Order: sequence, then C-alpha cells, then structure tokens
Amino acid sequence: MNNGRGPAESSYRPWIRNFRSPVALALLSAGPVIFIAVGIWSLLTGVGIKGQVEPVPGWRQTTGWIAGFHTSNTGRELTYSRVIRFRADGHVVSFTTPTNSAVPVVGAAAQVSYDPSNPADAHDLSMGSAWETAFYVGIAGLLLGVALMAFLYWLVFFRFSPTRQAGYSFMAGEAGRHVRRR
Repeated sequence: MNNGRGPAESSYRPWIRNFRSPVALALLSAGPVIFIAVGIWSLLTGVGIKGQVEPVPGWRQTTGWIAGFHTSNTGRELTYSRVIRFRADGHVVSFTTPTNSAVPVVGAAAQVSYDPSNPADAHDLSMGSAWETAFYVGIAGLLLGVALMAFLYWLVFFRFSPTRQAGYSFMAGEAGRHVRRR
C-alpha cells in the first residue's frame, strides 16, 4: 500500500535493499559455508579413521595387548594414543594408535591387523566404530550447510523479491516504475 508517500517502491521494505548488499550476502553465506567446511573436514576425518580400524586385505590379524598410552591435551579435552604390542614371527612389535578420547585400559586385549612383510605397519581393529561419529557428524554438517544455503538463497532472492510483491508489473518494473493492478 502506498499511503501517499510517493512511489510504491518507497513503501517497500527498505532494509531489503541493504540485505542484498555484497557485504550482507557474504556475512549471510559465512554460516552455511562454515557448516559445509566443518562437514567436509569431519567426513574426511571419519573416512581416515575408518581406514585405520578395518582389516586390510592380505594382512594378518592377531590379538595384542595395550602396553601403555600417551596423553595429549587439545585444550577442550584430554586425548589418548594407545601403545599396542603384539607378537609377529616370534618378535614383539609395538605401535601407537591415532588419538582417541576413550581412556585405554593397560593390559586389555586389542585386535591388530598387520602387514606380514613389515609388522611395524599395523592397525588397531579394536577401536571398531570410532569412525562413525565423525563420519555421520560430517554428513549432517554437509546437509545442514547445503540446506541453510538453499534457504538463505530462497529467502534473499525469491521470498523478498520485489517481483513477488502484489501490484508489481514485470514490464513496468523494467521501465523503472511500479504499476498497481486493479
């Protein structure tokens, strides 16, 4: 509605024009882009962990034991790297696992997969589904980021578009003036 304040465009929400400025669009896009970036990072982390906790074809499997662990403080939480030992061809072999937040129990059994030609190249299979959390959080972050980006795109370019307002004439809009339909 015009209410005698000049052309119909002046009664249109003026904050929308500022909302479409390049700076505003960049700031609006930052949230979804961060979700997408964290989603990709988490997804790749999950896939990397999965490669460490699944048996490798052609490698031997055996049972070892947790001989100790190393701790590290990430600032948010305390993480642990387990030192696992196992016997291969009569020799005791030791390796350190990637960090994990689960507290290891020294002396507990651990499933190990190792390369017969280089037993020091081994994977701890007892961590099992440790990769699933990072993997599924990554998928959720990606989906949420893409959905948020699509919603904001729709909101800025379609929902608040002046061409979708009542009384807007496409041909008159190209001429720079608005015509009210009756």
